[in-house]
Amino acid sequence: MHNDVEIVTGECKHFKWISVGNGCYPDPIDEQICAGIDDLVKESLKRIEESTTTYFLVPTSTNS
Repeated sequence: MHNDVEIVTGECKHFKWISVGNGCYPDPIDEQICAGIDDLVKESLKRIEESTTTYFLVPTSTNS
């Protein structure tokens, strides 16, 4: 947005938003429940933090 506020909007066939609660990011509380978070963070192109949720923008598979 023009005032430097970032918001999560819709998805397209190339990218999607994945939301992660504060129980898994930035400090995972449970290794089993939060499995794969490190890979998600590395794969993400953008991160938006909103209250107790962090949204990660990741590429979708083009094999659809």
